[in-house]
Amino acid sequence: MLMRKLQTTYNLEPAGSHGVWGLDDYHFLPFAFGASELINHSEIFPDSIHVDKIVDLYYDDYIYLGCIKFIKSVFIIIYNI
Repeated sequence: MLMRKLQTTYNLEPAGSHGVWGLDDYHFLPFAFGASELINHSEIFPDSIHVDKIVDLYYDDYIYLGCIKFIKSVFIIIYNI
């Protein structure tokens, strides 16, 4: 939560080599644990992160999709998409 607050407050990109490395170094755990929640899920597949309807429907239920929704929301703020 602290990393998300810093990223939104200072408009920092929360992703990989183009983002804030110090923050992202510790932000991979929600992705690792969240991805494990979705193993053998009957409706959500790896490419489902590109389907906004699925992300919006399940982001409160699954850590991984919550992370994806946050990243998408930050990019909308930063790039005014």
